[in-house]
Amino acid sequence: MGPPAAPYASAALTRVLNNAGSDLRYEALVALGYLGPEAAPQAAVAVAERATTDEDARLRRQALLTLTLFGPDAAHAAGGKDGKLWQVRVGW
Repeated sequence: MGPPAAPYASAALTRVLNNAGSDLRYEALVALGYLGPEAAPQAAVAVAERATTDEDARLRRQALLTLTLFGPDAAHAAGGKDGKLWQVRVGW
């Protein structure tokens, strides 16, 4: 399905990030990365949360990779105006 499915799939995958075991959270992060920048508006906040607070280092790394795949606009989606919240959270 790829990026055209992002508006539909990203909300469901975001719910998985918040409510599932670590293996499913990991797979959801990978899937969101495949969806690319189109998934960022709905998923960036949840992915940023995983990148900063998940107890599993593997998930934190995958969350950072997913944000990278979302592109620079993910900072705006994750942190509001100018991405300031995201920058503070990761220490930029």
